[in-house]
Amino acid sequence: MSYPEILDEKTLLPEVRSLFLEVLREVLERFAFMFVDVVDKFNETGTGNSDYLHVMITFTGKTQGAISLTAPEGLCREMAANILGVDEGELNKQSGEDAIKELVNILCGELTVRLYGDKEVFNLTVPCLYRVGWDKWREITADSESIKLYLEDKPFIANLMIVS
Repeated sequence: MSYPEILDEKTLLPEVRSLFLEVLREVLERFAFMFVDVVDKFNETGTGNSDYLHVMITFTGKTQGAISLTAPEGLCREMAANILGVDEGELNKQSGEDAIKELVNILCGELTVRLYGDKEVFNLTVPCLYRVGWDKWREITADSESIKLYLEDKPFIANLMIVS
């Protein structure tokens, strides 16, 4: 599946960005047992040989938007092992993909409740997963709206777009 381009990216209000980061941190710590270090930029020396997983979910309701997460495939496998409480060697190839898709699903559900309350109804799409290469990773990283994190010393990118 090819990577989709996002239409009309909007700059997030600082309080929305802060809440997104707070919810992301809570979900990663509680669900994946991973701790977050926020950074302004990555210290990268990529070779272009890594596969990155990019997952996106959209939501519609009182407002509409999208959340995307991008991470090296190895980090997603590590996340899956943490979630399942097993060694990485016990996982099948799809486990990392499933882990990051479930992570974005939980994140979206929790974020919409924190932003709009539990009385608002939102429709969430099924998370879409894309494999991206080094060039797309660098493009996503360069986006000034991207939240850049290290999880277990590995880079991780989160994006939120809200359209009123």
